[in-house]
Amino acid sequence: MILFLIFLIALGLSFLCTAAVRRVAVRLQIVDHPAAAPERKVHRSAIPLLGGVALFVAVLMVLGGTLLAGVDYSQSGIKIKHLIGLFAGSSILMIGGILDDTYRLKPWKQLIAPFLAIIAIIA
Repeated sequence: MILFLIFLIALGLSFLCTAAVRRVAVRLQIVDHPAAAPERKVHRSAIPLLGGVALFVAVLMVLGGTLLAGVDYSQSGIKIKHLIGLFAGSSILMIGGILDDTYRLKPWKQLIAPFLAIIAIIA
């Protein structure tokens, strides 16, 4: 039952964070315009970017909340060092995604963040 409750909290936070990040992306004009590459776009109006930020924040809040509530992850073989690696890797991916959404990085530059994230998780 507790896992279902955690799922519902994560779901609700995902919706709330997505709505908040969507407003911020529109306000800061971090949107995907179909006119940028019309042959590759299927949408007709500007679409807000940064959706990954919303999910990252929601997951971070749920994970932090469960840790503060005293959920013992060691019973399932998950150690604190695993959570730190997960946080480090996902933070690097998040920064890379924000940079890509904001500055439209070239494909080879988009590969830098995933490689750094892999190294962080392995370390």
